[in-house]
Formats: sequence, structure tokens, C-alpha cells
Amino acid sequence: MKRHRLTSIVMFLVAGLAASCSVGSRSPMRGLVLPEDPLQLTIIQRTSKTIRGSDDTLSVHIDDITGGQVLVEVLRDSGPALVDTISMTPGDVVKFRVAEQEYHLTLTRLQNFLTGNDFAVFEVSTKAPLAEHIEAIRKAAQPPEVQKKPQQGDQAEHQ
Repeated sequence: MKRHRLTSIVMFLVAGLAASCSVGSRSPMRGLVLPEDPLQLTIIQRTSKTIRGSDDTLSVHIDDITGGQVLVEVLRDSGPALVDTISMTPGDVVKFRVAEQEYHLTLTRLQNFLTGNDFAVFEVSTKAPLAEHIEAIRKAAQPPEVQKKPQQGDQAEHQ
């Protein structure tokens, strides 16, 4: 009878300890499952946005958008950042790893208003963006006078 009672007490303590360890803690992240690839994120400056498909464990944070650039971090809900603070301009790509999968965060657009909420648009993908896509992003980000500037050898220079 004493042995049965001792066994019951030990099982009760083990069950209680297991329950208390799991309260408030998350299961370890097994990976990021993007709902679409690439996943588009629009983030207002000085805010963070959760990466859909991460079970609310990953987010992208941006600071002020100024001078055609923004400071960006990819953060976990706990532990060190996946991408420490880095300055990005449209067309820049940073890589980060979740579990065994590599992801690419591409800054596709910055919108800087005189007043109002400035924002940045990113793509998160399992695939590296094509060079043509990066070039199109960079060209679209240039001021109109730079886009229309005649190239060497254009007829405008010869007149």
C-alpha cells in the first residue's frame, strides 16, 4: 500500500512539474511556412509586422524611412535577432535561416510622404530574387530625372 501511495505521489509531482514547465512557453519553432511565396509585407515606419506562417514567432521591424533607406531587423519573439539592424535601400536582399530553410527578405519599395505614414514593402521568399527583378526594383526607386537621363551615345548628346 505504501509503495502504491509513493508511486502516486511521484506521478503527481512529475505531472505537475511537466505542466508548470509548459505554461507560458511556446513549442520550439519547427520552421516558417509561407502562405504564399513570395509573401508581401507592408510595414509602416517605426513599427513591426509579424511574418505570416511563423506562428507569431518572427517579425520584421523597421525604423525611420529617410534618404531612400530604412533600418531593418528580423526578430524572433525570444532569443537573438535573425538579422541584426541593417540599412536597406530598394533592391537590397538579406538572407536569414529558420530551422534548415534559408529565406530572402527583399526591400521592394519605400514610400516617404511629406506628412502621414511612410511605409516600406518587402518580399519574403524561399527563393533568391532574380537579377532582373532586383534591377526593376532599383530602377523604379530612382527619381524621375535619373530614370530619363540620356545614356552615353544617345542622340540627345550629339545635338
